[in-house]
Amino acid sequence: MMNLQRKYWGIKQLQIFDMLISRPKLVYEAQLFNLLTTKEKRMVLELGSQFNFDLVKCLRHLKTAKDEKGKPIIKDSRYETLKRYEAPYKKMLDFNSKHEGLGKYYMERSLLGYAYSINLIDIYKDVAPDIITIEEVNGCLEKERVHFVGEVLNVISRKGKESGRKYLKAEIQDHTGACSVLLCDTDKVWKVQEHHEENAGTMKEGDIVSVRGSKGENIIFAEKIGIQPIEIFDKISKIKNMEKLEEEAAIKKSEEIICQTNKNIVV
Repeated sequence: MMNLQRKYWGIKQLQIFDMLISRPKLVYEAQLFNLLTTKEKRMVLELGSQFNFDLVKCLRHLKTAKDEKGKPIIKDSRYETLKRYEAPYKKMLDFNSKHEGLGKYYMERSLLGYAYSINLIDIYKDVAPDIITIEEVNGCLEKERVHFVGEVLNVISRKGKESGRKYLKAEIQDHTGACSVLLCDTDKVWKVQEHHEENAGTMKEGDIVSVRGSKGENIIFAEKIGIQPIEIFDKISKIKNMEKLEEEAAIKKSEEIICQTNKNIVV
C-alpha cells in the first residue's frame, strides 16, 4: 500500500513541476486518493496514463467500466459513498481555487515559514497596478507618494506624550526588504480609529496589509492601512464553521423577514 502512495505522489510531483496541476487540486486529489481501497488505488494507477492521472476522471471511468464478469468495477453505492466523504474536500477545492495565488502564499508560509514560489506583489498587482516593492519604496524620495503591500512583523500602539494623539508604528516586510510605517491621528482625522473601524480590528503581527502614504526619512507616513483578508481553507473544520455561520445567517435573515412581515400586517 505504501508503494502505491509513493508512486501516486511521484506522479503528482512531476505534474507540479510541469505546471499540469494546481496546488488546490493536488490537495483535493490527495485526500480523495486516501479514501480509496488498495484495489481501487491500483486500478487508478493502471488507468492513469489514459486520463493524464486526473483522479476524478479515472473514478468516473471505473464507475461505468465492467470487470471480466461484466460487473461494475466501482458500484454506484460505493461511488456515492466516495462522493459523500469527498464533499468537504471538494468545497475546499472550489473555494481555494478562487484565491489560488493567496492560497499558495499562505500554505508555503505556514508550512515552510516563507513563500518561495509567489510574492505578494504578484498576487495584488492586477487589482492595484501602482503597487511597488518595499525595496522600491525605500529608494523613493522624501514626500513621494507610495503604495505597497507586505506582512506585518510587529506593531505597537501608543499615545503621544505631549499631543495625546494615538498612533500605530509597524515594521512591514515583503520579499525585497522591510520598512517602518507610522499611522498617526491628526487634528482633523482620527486615522487610528478609522483604521480600526474599516478593518474591524487593528493590524497585528502576521497580517498582510496594503499601505498608502508618503515617504519620510527612514519611515513611511501612512494615510491608509488596509488589512487583506486571508480566506483559505486548509482544514475541514473551517468548512464546517463556514457552513454553520451560513446556516445561522440564513436563519437570522428568515427571522427578520418574518418579523418585518408581521409588522406590515394590518389588524
